[in-house]
Amino acid sequence: MTPEVSVVVGAAEQSTALTRCIESIAQQMGPIRVQLIVVVPENAPPLELHRAEVLRVPGNPLVPQLWGAGIEKATAPLIVVLSGQCIPDGDWLSEILGLASAQPAFAGYGGPILPPDASTAFDWAVYFSRYSAFMPPTVEGPVAEIAGDNAAYWKTSLDRYWTARASGFWETLTHHAIREDKGRLLISDSMRVQLGPTRDKAAFLVARLRHGMHYGSTRTDNTLFRRAVRMMSAPLLIPVLMARVGRRARDKGAPYSEQYRTARPWLLVILSSWSLGEALGYLKGN
Repeated sequence: MTPEVSVVVGAAEQSTALTRCIESIAQQMGPIRVQLIVVVPENAPPLELHRAEVLRVPGNPLVPQLWGAGIEKATAPLIVVLSGQCIPDGDWLSEILGLASAQPAFAGYGGPILPPDASTAFDWAVYFSRYSAFMPPTVEGPVAEIAGDNAAYWKTSLDRYWTARASGFWETLTHHAIREDKGRLLISDSMRVQLGPTRDKAAFLVARLRHGMHYGSTRTDNTLFRRAVRMMSAPLLIPVLMARVGRRARDKGAPYSEQYRTARPWLLVILSSWSLGEALGYLKGN
């Protein structure tokens, strides 16, 4: 039978969070026809997952490259993209289907990401570095960006706007194409997931550097002059980003404001890794 929704889970790291992620999705499938695709690197340990297709990607792929391989296999009219580090709420799938049914004119839908409970300073730094713009609660409405780690798109939208398929699914580039065509994205607080802990600090920092390199090498209007200016200014953005995250954490109140203070040393390391990668990306060019 044709699935109602395809769920593509990109899992660069095999951990307890991935197990909880898949278990949560499996418990929600019930009457919903779901195509569940879990995409991992080719050297990942064997996975025995109930009601899921496991797809292995060669090399040392980043999560957007895992997503890209999974989306290519997805057949449902609505495609959900999720990080293997994110554990969905118990009604997550039904909320996504309800949101898409009620608001079909939007190209994509996203929701907030909650921090891991009982987490370390490093886990909070990971959370702040990636998801400070998507901390709950959120007000439902049109937005310029949604987190690719918790997003849903109409397949027709991806077929139209996801053009750089060979390099994986980098959601910010697809969102830029959607906005350029006057398309819209919607965020809703009902579409919640919780971030799990990060097991391998070194691997995460290397991944942030590689993400920064991709961002720097693929920015729009990346002329030679702009690349030079952006490369030199990349390190100067670190205190700006630190201040932005701090302001968002304070605006959210406890526990975010308290955890920001303890996470700052690791947050500085993570943002520095991204900044170095971004500068190298400008040096590399398109």
